[in-house]
Amino acid sequence: MTAPDRSPVDGPSPAPATGAEVPGTKPQLSRARRWLKRCGWVVALVLLVVIVRYGAARFNSGSQAVRVMEHPVPVAPANEEPAPAAGGPQADSTGQTLRVAAWNIAHGRGTGADNHAGGSAEQRAERLRGMAGFLRSANLDVVVLNEVDFDAAWSHGVNQAAALARLAGFGWHVEQRNFDVLLPGYTLRFGNAILSRHPIIDARLVELPAYRRVEALFAGSKQALLCTLQLPDETRVRVLAVHLSHRSEHVRLASVEVIRQLAEDSQLPLIAAGDFNSAPPGFPQAEPVASGETAMGRLLEGGLFRTLPTGNPSPVELTWPALKPDRLLDWVTVTPPLKLMSKSVYPLDLSDHLPVVVTVQLGSEPVEP
Repeated sequence: MTAPDRSPVDGPSPAPATGAEVPGTKPQLSRARRWLKRCGWVVALVLLVVIVRYGAARFNSGSQAVRVMEHPVPVAPANEEPAPAAGGPQADSTGQTLRVAAWNIAHGRGTGADNHAGGSAEQRAERLRGMAGFLRSANLDVVVLNEVDFDAAWSHGVNQAAALARLAGFGWHVEQRNFDVLLPGYTLRFGNAILSRHPIIDARLVELPAYRRVEALFAGSKQALLCTLQLPDETRVRVLAVHLSHRSEHVRLASVEVIRQLAEDSQLPLIAAGDFNSAPPGFPQAEPVASGETAMGRLLEGGLFRTLPTGNPSPVELTWPALKPDRLLDWVTVTPPLKLMSKSVYPLDLSDHLPVVVTVQLGSEPVEP
């Protein structure tokens, strides 16, 4: 039999190439690469959204740092006696007075140390109601609050300053953000607040030295809030809400210099109150620097500011930690002609700090702007 002719065009059959691709492998690799590429674009887009939102929030944080709110129909103060005070007998005061409180409310978490462990939304709301009840019963004119949440994930987004102002019957409050972080699904906005029964006619941020500049740039740092109150007889007084660094006495000392300069430049008497995280040398748990100075010692130097106690505190005057206080961190101080007539510390378990309440005499002569 004759073999079939092979066309010269066909040529010999090609030999299999070494390392030839397994059938179906190339399409599978292509699909995997496309999937990874798409995932990469999704991740990049998510990161872009996070960065843009975070950056915009940080860029706008300065302009939104201070906000004054008026409550048109404040609730009348309760006609109740204040809870028993730990400060002993109260001195009689004469002339026009203000009742002023300073309280670090610890984000409404209670006496614990973990901000995320403050309980359910209802448990935190009940704690705020307890705080408001105390503020109402204490017959206060002005309240300085530290560690107040304005919109924070760990406290379920509640504006604690606004809630306390409404519940306790204060006609005005002002908020100042120390930390302002906005991420998708997670927000941290908290700082200082002042509640007042008298009109707040002016408010501004007072910048204090930061513990770390990078931290201050990307999240914020402890600052102060200055406002001016219009009293019924047209007298004006300024109130400074203070929360100093808890990490460095050197930073606190530098911050106190800013506060002293503010007082020296002010034409109005000043009440500076809040969590100073410091005590004069010789006080329990004071943390002097190598020179022997502390921030509170420096603040009171030369009589520019006055406060109580004037000597070593008694155990019932200590303010932190609330369940077993061993130091005095929370203060109300005033500049002349203001005078402190009395001081009380209240043993409550609503925060890790105890509230301090003082009676301030405004002076025999009206102080005009």
